[in-house]
Formats: sequence, structure tokens, C-alpha cells
Amino acid sequence: MSNLGILETDAGATAAAIDLFNRAIALDRELKDRWAEACDRVNLAAARIRADVNGALHARVAARMSDTDAARRDALLELDPRTRRTAFDELKRPAGAATVSRLREHLAVG
Repeated sequence: MSNLGILETDAGATAAAIDLFNRAIALDRELKDRWAEACDRVNLAAARIRADVNGALHARVAARMSDTDAARRDALLELDPRTRRTAFDELKRPAGAATVSRLREHLAVG
């Protein structure tokens, strides 16, 4: 076989190898796309289920609240026009350090 024949054979093998490599890359991309789509669908389904469960739980809690408790809850969201704050903002403030005097204050209130 002449040197030209070897080059032609190597060129054919090289082209086949490149073609195989390109097909492998295309398959990898396709699998990644399908995996991402499947994950998106699972995440969407989980979000829907979570919303349904949370909605049902909130409905049960609201149904058990008295009118007085519901009014107190709603009052937490009323905005003070002077301070531009709500009572809920105060509830979100982190608690201070535990002290004996604060314990006594809580026991006196309760």
C-alpha cells in the first residue's frame, strides 16, 4: 500500500471518529434538555401540590378562628400613617436577650 492509500484510510477513520464524536455530543445535549424538562415538570407539580396543601391548611385555621381573633389578625396589617409601620412589623422584630426581669414581665401579663 502506498503512502497515499494509508492517508486515505486514516482520513476515512478520522472522519468516522469525528462523526461519532459529534453524534455523542448531540445525544448528550438532547439528554440534558430532556432531563431539564423533566425536572421542570416535577418542580411545577411540587409547587402546585405545596400550594394546594398550604391553601387547605390556611382555610382550616381561618375556619377555626373566632370573629374576634380574625379582627385581631387583620389589625396586624393596618398601616399607621404617621410611622408607615404595622403591628406585624413589631412582631417580626427579633426578641431581645432573655433576662429574669423580662420573664417576670411576661408572667405578670399572662
